[in-house]
Amino acid sequence: MKKVNQQQLNSKFITKPLRYVLLLSILLLVITLTACSGGNSSDDEVRGNIVELDYESSYAGPAITEFEIGPRDRIEEFSDLYVYIYLENQGSQDLTQGELTMSVAYSDGLVEWQTDTIDNIKLLGYNNENVAIDDDIFEFDAFVNEIPVENSELEVTLFATAKFHYNTELEQEICINPSLYNVVDGNCENPESEVQANSQYSPVVVSGFEQTVSERLGKAYFLFHIENKGLGEVEEISVVNAQLTAEDLVCEFIEGEGESNGYSYEFDSGEQSVDLDCEYTFDPNTPAMEKVLYLDLSYDYKLYDTETLTITKAR
Repeated sequence: MKKVNQQQLNSKFITKPLRYVLLLSILLLVITLTACSGGNSSDDEVRGNIVELDYESSYAGPAITEFEIGPRDRIEEFSDLYVYIYLENQGSQDLTQGELTMSVAYSDGLVEWQTDTIDNIKLLGYNNENVAIDDDIFEFDAFVNEIPVENSELEVTLFATAKFHYNTELEQEICINPSLYNVVDGNCENPESEVQANSQYSPVVVSGFEQTVSERLGKAYFLFHIENKGLGEVEEISVVNAQLTAEDLVCEFIEGEGESNGYSYEFDSGEQSVDLDCEYTFDPNTPAMEKVLYLDLSYDYKLYDTETLTITKAR
């Protein structure tokens, strides 16, 4: 009897139809792997993806970088006045609903502005999709009227106020372990102290949070510390979204000097920080699980800048 080795036996049973099936399976596998490794997947466009930029600090935001007076900061009465405001969005979120306003700390009739407000300002955020700081120059034209007859010169202060809408987004991996003793399942454990939050590059930041897990109640509690680190003011802040891997958190601002209204908080004058209390419900019988924490905060922000103008008597 003629012997047939194992290799011959294998090739004997790989018929033409079976070969076609194998080739088709390999082709589908290659296509799938190529699609998964692509750099422009839809996940890359989801708001809240972790942003790591080359910043000196973990917070940033829009800023008035220059305030220029022309033709000079010392002019005669009955002269034209030009003011240039340079606005940059150094944060990672888009600046929307922007408005710049000019005013004078003196009588309204001293400086007549052709327009004292420029609105509908939009500046893109500096992030992984827009790798450059977006900026713009805004010009205000005016005419300087007569100063009081008893003054040989008059020094006045010009005020620039920038108002705009902004967001703060935090995305961070966390662990929820229902058991205080078993850290094998899921291979993660609950933090024992305050967790430092990932960088958000916005004027208002989540500086850190405290996490407490109750196995008996099947709940995880988060206390987020929110601070205004920018140079301006925030009057009211709201929670747009709070999730753990697509599951909603139940949140409420803790009332401080200002006033809390559940998912929104109105800051008192000069108040710079507030705490947000959130709760997550889970099955106590589940193993330790790694989740993606996502928090989106929305607020209106104000920036101020001043410059001094000296007005002299006409010759």
